[in-house]
Amino acid sequence: MKIFGQVPARIPAVPAARRRIWELDAALCCSVLGTCLSMPMLRKAILAIEPGHSSLDDFAVHERAIRLAANRETGRGINKILDQAHDAAVRRFARAHDAPALTALWNEAKRDGGIPGAYWALVSHRACTPELLKSAFGDVHMLSHLVGAANRADIRRLAELDARNGELVETVARQQGHIRELRSALEATSRQMNAPIVDRIAGSTHAPVAADLAASDVRTDSQLDHLSSRLGREIAHREAIQRRLDGANRTLAEMRDALRRGQARLQLLELEITALESILPDASGARTPAMPREDLEIASRTLLYVGARGTGLEKLRRFVEDRHATFVHHDGGLEDRTTHLPALVGRADWVVFPVDQVSHEAMFAVKRAARQQGKRYIPMRSASLASLVAALRALVTDENANASIGPS
Repeated sequence: MKIFGQVPARIPAVPAARRRIWELDAALCCSVLGTCLSMPMLRKAILAIEPGHSSLDDFAVHERAIRLAANRETGRGINKILDQAHDAAVRRFARAHDAPALTALWNEAKRDGGIPGAYWALVSHRACTPELLKSAFGDVHMLSHLVGAANRADIRRLAELDARNGELVETVARQQGHIRELRSALEATSRQMNAPIVDRIAGSTHAPVAADLAASDVRTDSQLDHLSSRLGREIAHREAIQRRLDGANRTLAEMRDALRRGQARLQLLELEITALESILPDASGARTPAMPREDLEIASRTLLYVGARGTGLEKLRRFVEDRHATFVHHDGGLEDRTTHLPALVGRADWVVFPVDQVSHEAMFAVKRAARQQGKRYIPMRSASLASLVAALRALVTDENANASIGPS
């Protein structure tokens, strides 16, 4: 049975022992994939299903995995990876047969730090109640705050490393200037020592000159040895500082990369939380609407939705039709022909499409037809309910603003 009140397209004659990833709500699927699988595991999963996506960034990999997981056929591979990655937790939770037993196992996992495996084992368990699922999601929600705190610590650390990096650069510059001064002094000393020798050779006999040369050589060698030793120490010191500077630069680059990944993960968690909270049941078990009906006046409108397929589509259709609007769907070129799009655009008042689940050909066809026919269209970030609500709100706001202005 579909969780969060979603009506399944088909009820199997014999239900599976556990929920599959494609049976979960799209927003909950997003939360599971972001929490229970690492980015390398997600990347490996989508490459196994659809080779050729190795250049996608982390955010695109996450969105692609959500889309594949929502489909029964492609979701099998992702479900298998989740089960394999968390086999021990799944087997441990399988011994529980009611909500109290599942709650005890979940609390134990929180104490031990085994959130990823326990979260998947819990949400896929048939005995997990909506109340327990909501509580577990709240626990996972708090992980986003921990990520945010870690990011703030990383930012402070980066500031310290930047300051230290500047000090090391100035120290290296001073040491290089000192070395240049020592070399100049060494050359000047060498010229100064050689000048008397040349003069004495020109105006003295060979025997005194030889004695003077010997004494002068001793003094010159001693001074040169002292200067060479000092120069060697300065060079070694400069090289040590350069190594420290190189190490600090590498650490700084690693910290910046870690901060970027942390901020991307925090953004994903915040998007998941916003989408999931908009459809979670309240304490009484009733659905909480994404926004008050009076705030989203779309009655009698026809909405063309291009792209996306799978279990999440019916939820979007029901959301629109509950508000007395017409929902028209085109799959974005997977099976429906893109040549039908201009006619569908002509029937619609508004057009929306999720940019991650529509082909380039269909997207260009929609934009071209909408411009030619003067229809309003909005690209959506994803195929989630939260993205659809945001798009509808923008369309209603824009229409109300134009209506208040009136004809010129």
